[in-house]
Amino acid sequence: MHKDTRTGFFIGLSYPPYLAERTMSFRIGDTSVLKPNITLHFMTGVLINNRGLVVTDSIVTTEVAPELLVNVPRAILIMNLYFERRKFYPRAI
Repeated sequence: MHKDTRTGFFIGLSYPPYLAERTMSFRIGDTSVLKPNITLHFMTGVLINNRGLVVTDSIVTTEVAPELLVNVPRAILIMNLYFERRKFYPRAI
């Protein structure tokens, strides 16, 4: 599998209409260096034929390992996505 789109971005001060910082974006060619105390949003996903999987986390980097900023149960939510006028609407299966 090959993925050209980004998989994450810094979280910090930003302004509308784009709420993610524009200084870094995890993608091919990005040369950003991760240091301790950086907050970022990491996401990766696959969508094939209207079916997919997305894993997403907001984290802060430390000297040892990343720490999750949100403490929620890990669960798999299976949904049926259907498209209407270029918007998608999730429907639980």
